[in-house]
Amino acid sequence: MTDRLTPWVGDDDEPVEVNQRALIDKVLARYSGKFTVFRELLQNADDAEATAVQIIFETKSTAEISEGTEEVRPPPNLDDIVLWQWVVKNNGMLFRDEDWSRLKKIADGNPDDKKIGAFGVGFYSLFSITEAPLVTSGTKRMGFYWRDGKNQLFVHRESLPETAEPISPWTTFTLPLRQIGPPPGSPLELLRFLASSIVFMNNLSTVELFLDGTRLGKISKEVGLPQRISIPKTLVDSQHPADQSPDGRTSGGKDAEWNWATPKKYFIVTNVNSTPVRVCAEVIEWVYPTGFPEPRTMANIGSPLPLPPPSPPETNMNGSPVGVDDQNDGSEDKTAGVADTSNVPPSVEVPPTVQNSTKKSFLSSFKSSTKRVERESIDLVDRNVSVWNIELLHICGYLSRVVYETELSDIARLYAEALRLPRSELTEGDADPAEQIYIQLQSRFLHALQFFTFLPSTPSPEVSNIIQSTFFAASDTFNVLSTVGVKPSTEVRVWNSETARFIRMVAVLPPNIQAGAIKMVRVLQSRKMMTSMSFDDVIWELKHRCLEEEEMMECLKWMCGLPKELTSESRFKKQFIGLGAFMVRGKEGTTEPKERLVRLSTISTFFSPSGFVPVHGPFPTSTLPSKFSITKGFPVASLRELFGWNQFTLNDWIAFLTSTPPEGAHPPEHGITRSLDFAEKVLTAIAKGWTSLSEANQKDLVRRLRHLQCVPTQLGLKYPRDAYLPSVDLFSDLPIATFLSTGALIGKLKGATEAVLQSLGVRKHVDLHLVFDRMVKTGDWTVPQLVRYLMGIRDQMAPDELETLQQMAAFPDEERQKEKTRAAEQARDESASGTTATTSRSPLKPRTRHRIDALYEPSDSMRNLGLTVLDWGDSPRWRTYSDEAKFLFSIGLQRFPPLREILRLAASEDANVRKLALKYFLEKFSTQYRDYTPDKFGDIAFIPAIDPNGKEFLAKHSQVFLESGCQLLGLAVIRSDLKDDAQTKLKLAKYPSGGAATSAVIRDPPTTEEKAKRLFEYLTNFLGDFDPGSLLQLKVSKIIPTASSKLVKPCECYFKSEVQANLRSKLFTFVDFGARANTFLRTCGVRNAPTPEDLALTLIADPDEFYGLAGGPEGFKVELKYLAANFDYITPSTKQKMKRSPILLGVQRIEEKDTEKDAGVDSSDSTKDGDTVNVSYQLLRADQIVIIDDANLYAEFSDILYGAPQEDALESFYSSLGSPRLGQLVKEEYKPKGEMRDSPEAIKIRKLVLERLPLFLHRMLASQIRIRPEWMQNSRNFVVKKVGRLVLQKTLVFCGRRAVKDSEASAAAKRETLSNTLVLYIAHNIPLDLYEVANSLCKYIISTPKENDSAAFTLILSTDLATLRRRGYNVDRILNQRKIEREAAAKSAKAGGSAWPNTRTREEAIMDSILQMLDSLDDGNDSKPYTDLLKDLLFFGSGGKHPLGWMQSSSSGAGNGQPTPESDIEKRVKQAINACRPEARNRLQNREGIDFIKESRKECYCDIAGREGDLVRIGAVDNVRIYAGKDVQDPEGLLLKTKSKTIDRFISILRPLKKVYKLPDESLHIFYDLEGSTIAFNSDGALFLNLRYFESWHDTQVKQGELIKAMMAWFFTLSHEIAHNLIGSHSAEHSRFMNEISQAHLLALFDELQLVRFAHITC
Repeated sequence: MTDRLTPWVGDDDEPVEVNQRALIDKVLARYSGKFTVFRELLQNADDAEATAVQIIFETKSTAEISEGTEEVRPPPNLDDIVLWQWVVKNNGMLFRDEDWSRLKKIADGNPDDKKIGAFGVGFYSLFSITEAPLVTSGTKRMGFYWRDGKNQLFVHRESLPETAEPISPWTTFTLPLRQIGPPPGSPLELLRFLASSIVFMNNLSTVELFLDGTRLGKISKEVGLPQRISIPKTLVDSQHPADQSPDGRTSGGKDAEWNWATPKKYFIVTNVNSTPVRVCAEVIEWVYPTGFPEPRTMANIGSPLPLPPPSPPETNMNGSPVGVDDQNDGSEDKTAGVADTSNVPPSVEVPPTVQNSTKKSFLSSFKSSTKRVERESIDLVDRNVSVWNIELLHICGYLSRVVYETELSDIARLYAEALRLPRSELTEGDADPAEQIYIQLQSRFLHALQFFTFLPSTPSPEVSNIIQSTFFAASDTFNVLSTVGVKPSTEVRVWNSETARFIRMVAVLPPNIQAGAIKMVRVLQSRKMMTSMSFDDVIWELKHRCLEEEEMMECLKWMCGLPKELTSESRFKKQFIGLGAFMVRGKEGTTEPKERLVRLSTISTFFSPSGFVPVHGPFPTSTLPSKFSITKGFPVASLRELFGWNQFTLNDWIAFLTSTPPEGAHPPEHGITRSLDFAEKVLTAIAKGWTSLSEANQKDLVRRLRHLQCVPTQLGLKYPRDAYLPSVDLFSDLPIATFLSTGALIGKLKGATEAVLQSLGVRKHVDLHLVFDRMVKTGDWTVPQLVRYLMGIRDQMAPDELETLQQMAAFPDEERQKEKTRAAEQARDESASGTTATTSRSPLKPRTRHRIDALYEPSDSMRNLGLTVLDWGDSPRWRTYSDEAKFLFSIGLQRFPPLREILRLAASEDANVRKLALKYFLEKFSTQYRDYTPDKFGDIAFIPAIDPNGKEFLAKHSQVFLESGCQLLGLAVIRSDLKDDAQTKLKLAKYPSGGAATSAVIRDPPTTEEKAKRLFEYLTNFLGDFDPGSLLQLKVSKIIPTASSKLVKPCECYFKSEVQANLRSKLFTFVDFGARANTFLRTCGVRNAPTPEDLALTLIADPDEFYGLAGGPEGFKVELKYLAANFDYITPSTKQKMKRSPILLGVQRIEEKDTEKDAGVDSSDSTKDGDTVNVSYQLLRADQIVIIDDANLYAEFSDILYGAPQEDALESFYSSLGSPRLGQLVKEEYKPKGEMRDSPEAIKIRKLVLERLPLFLHRMLASQIRIRPEWMQNSRNFVVKKVGRLVLQKTLVFCGRRAVKDSEASAAAKRETLSNTLVLYIAHNIPLDLYEVANSLCKYIISTPKENDSAAFTLILSTDLATLRRRGYNVDRILNQRKIEREAAAKSAKAGGSAWPNTRTREEAIMDSILQMLDSLDDGNDSKPYTDLLKDLLFFGSGGKHPLGWMQSSSSGAGNGQPTPESDIEKRVKQAINACRPEARNRLQNREGIDFIKESRKECYCDIAGREGDLVRIGAVDNVRIYAGKDVQDPEGLLLKTKSKTIDRFISILRPLKKVYKLPDESLHIFYDLEGSTIAFNSDGALFLNLRYFESWHDTQVKQGELIKAMMAWFFTLSHEIAHNLIGSHSAEHSRFMNEISQAHLLALFDELQLVRFAHITC
């Protein structure tokens, strides 16, 4: 078989077609650099050993010029350039034939491994910009073109025409642009790329850039001699030990040698050399974007471009270099490890450095050694090649670090040399050479940082990541140039504008370097090799240097701006405040020290510009200099919170100025007691802030200054108390406060300054004592003159001065003037008579002066009253309404006597004064004494009064009244001439108050009935004034005289009446003082008649006397009946006393037998005619008397018992007080003896009982029946036994006595304890008494048996069926029903089943729930009537069976024994419901045929005959018509108003029941009557329900939200009445219909009840 690899034989071979255009496009897609074409052409030129390259951009006009012609043109506007083609020339070797041949081949690499182009695709990068490149070299040229515009590339090569000129040394690449457009980037950007690229070229040294013949720039390179580089100190630790190579071999050297290996140890650095390279750039000026108006011709401007990125030094590595490929792109965003130099100004010239390259440059070796699958991608995927390339990348990163550290070593050396330069010869204005060198070194260091800022590489960022990681991993110490020289970066802090203002010693990165190399700074910060300025750095600065004042300001600003969590640390104050210190320089020409050291630890306060302290102080040393606070932007508000410093307040300043001793603390110009100007400034500052100070601060300032000579006056500094305000001009020698320099006493500050001065004690006017000393005591001034002066200064007088004036005894009275007048009259009389005084006249008394409030105005009325008046004089005359008088009145001069004073005068012993004073008081009452209140002056006896005896005297207000009738009470009355003013002005009462009158009556009660009548009649006039306490006091006081002159209490008296029982008149006191007097006495407690309570208390007080006055047992029983009828009106406490007192009448009957008649009589006969009965009575306690509820028992124990009178009212009364019933005290026990088994008589009696028992229970309420006949049918449940003898033993235990009586019985029933069997015993020895059979069974069969029940049962047992049928008993129905039940039970027994179904239906469960609900509703006697009625309704017609019995049997057929179809039942129920109708008549008369439900259980439930009386319609409520009986008075008012809410509640019960039965609208009616037993009735389909029974039975519960009882009761009531729509009479048929209706709606009722219960629980 032929191998599939063997060529087939034939002529059908075809070449594989290649889409060259697509292939070239795919190759070019991997060249993404902006300047890729230039890079390829430069590299080709370098391979051709060219030294120069020209790049020419030509526009259309230039490209069309014939070759060899030149035209000089002005440079065009670069913003409008549109290039037509590019021309690139180099002066390298001309093309050889093999070069021409290789040029047209794709992917045919250069076989020379020392040159790049190993893949042979670099030239085809030209197709990225041109479609037809043309290459000219030597005498030939080759052009490329796409034939017919298709995808196949063709070349055309030809020789150039021969010319006389020599062959051009330039190889030219002409590139017509595929798309014309602007240059590829700005000229400066292209020149930077060329400058960086020329460094990597081995031969190329010059590159020129032209535009249409204009040279835009020139890049030239100069290369020096190689030099060996020693290991930088920071990299020594990264070398392997000198005696051990990376592979473990020992070298034996002692000095540090290069010995660094890559991670995989593929390469080892053994030595590093550097070659100096100088790159110069010449750029025409208009190329810069600054926009010169005139372009200049090309020239060497001397502004070279910044140095290109330095190449790592030459490196000798163990290992052989691999094949050479093209050079990588040089754009910033594509090449790994290329520096970002875009921020360096293009005019900066950097001196030669070690950042140079040689022909064997490391990057050249690196780029020729790395294996790449494409031009711009280093292979990091291939398993083998990737390891090799990664090792080379580590070499690149390490050598980059070598270059950086070498550069930093030179910078450190130059910096140290600059610091050693001499500076002593520098003059002012000379530049510091060290500073200049430092600036140059900053630029050099910035260039290094920028160059080694690693940018992300593409397409794989791993290239730059590997180089960068190796760069930093070479050493942990990374040196940087700081403000204090070259330092490790960990010791240098990032520059901060805030801290730079006060940090000098901490090493900080210069700001221009930080801004220019921000990317490198961020890298250092991310690597935690450089940090920001911290609090510890500031502490270090403060610890090593004392700051200047401005520096401390900036430091405090910085501190205030720190986060609170930092400044709140405990070490903050301890370190910062403890180390902080700054120097304050004093101002020249002042007394301040030239410099002063201030420590922050001594500062406690700070000056605030918003305060009132002058900015120039002076201030204590503990206050922060004011320069801090007035500096703009200084955070004064934060000092308190941050440092705990307080604001230097005005009070602090005054405390500082007044410190002791002030002379030593302050210079003279700052002495408040030595410098007038400074004192003015201080007081002015206080005045400015006075209103802003608190009262406490104001007092503090006053306390410090009031005792200092600090008030400037025209006489010098004075104490405040010795100085006066400028307004005081009374005397010329007074020191007046004067503010000459500040003018604080004029303008806006005048008021505040005066307030300060007054607070300090500066006087506003002359002291009154001084005025009196200078004016009054000299006699020069009179009182009117003094008053006029005081009026002039009144507005200036302080309140305390006015008070001083009022308290000063400075005003004279008229006594001295009167003495002068009397002396003058005496002298005049002597002169007229011509006689000479025989005795010398006594000298005048010294003038007496008083306080102004002790004097009265000098008027005649005041003089007549004998009051001390002011000595005013005659000139001018006194006028009450003058300004002088008003002023004197305002300071205390009495215009009229005070109220107490005038009343005191009215009570004077001087009758004339007394009369005038009372007259003055009454005349001036409306104007001056309206505030007179008797309560305040009740102690003054000034009112003329007349006592009961007619004698006049002065009485106090409480002792005198207006009405003369008050004398009956022994009280005084007003004098008759004053009666008109007595009530309005003297405010006397007409009569005493109730309390006063009560005291008077009790104190002196009337002694005769006549006096009592007049007194009680008068007291009736103001009966309403007696308060309850007074009336109660009168009630229990003996104030009423009787006929026997005995005084009794009102509470013990009763009013006489025409009908008055003799007994009551003997027991109680009766009075009568007339209708008017009786009104007062009734209020005091006299009653119309004794109450039951009074009668009971009287009885309790002395029962024997009461019994005697009653006249014997019959009269006593009358009173007991009265108490029994009114027992509810007796208080509980009295009832308790009645229970404990022997007040009840006990009766004892003792029979005395007639022995003659008793002979031969049977002892068992209980009737003994002719016996004598002795009855005795005795008063006993209730618990000693029994209530006779069993006559037989009483007859047997009457000899030892006292019984209650056998009257219903008294028995109930005795029972309420605690008398027990006899039946409860006697215990009966039957003792059968000698059982006679299988007795026919016992069987006969059992059959008789079971046969007649249903007849007896037929009319019994279901709730009364305890044992059902069905249960007794079981032979195990009911047993009759016959015994030989049956002994009945009765035991009585009462009042500590025990008596036992035995008797013979013919029958007795007993319930066995264990088997629960009911046993009936019948005796053989005596005839059977059916009454005893009935009586003993009734005790167990019904719940509350009565004597009538036993008699009825006895009648049924003893009467034959025929007689019973004639008497109305439904014998046939009952017997037939029992027969059917027995037969059904017998059949079921034979079949092994039960007469009752085992499966419980929902109706059964509901009925059980209803029965349980009924039991829970039965809460006692109040609920029993209607709960019994409900049970009767449930069991009606069931024959005592389970309530569901009528559900199961009521629908049976009439005679055929077949069940009635359910459809017929539903039809009948629907027919009954539809028959209901509304009543249209307004009056219902002669209710024949109306069926009623009645309350009486003995009359079944309905009275078919009706009852008398009509019903009248009175209105409607909620569509329910309301009727009332004729016996109801005002029915509309009663029902529609008074009982409207009751009707609403009744309707709320009927509404859901109407919904249950689905009754027609308005078919329900409500009626109300006052008496009768009708609960409801049916009037031809209209249903009427009695509101009175609802109100009595259910309304209270409905009010409380308990609706279930009422709903169930009226549900069955409605069922009963609806059944009458089918049959009128009460019969078995009616019962069946009622059962069917109830059964049909029972589920709906149960649902409604559940909703009601749920709503009640929710509420």
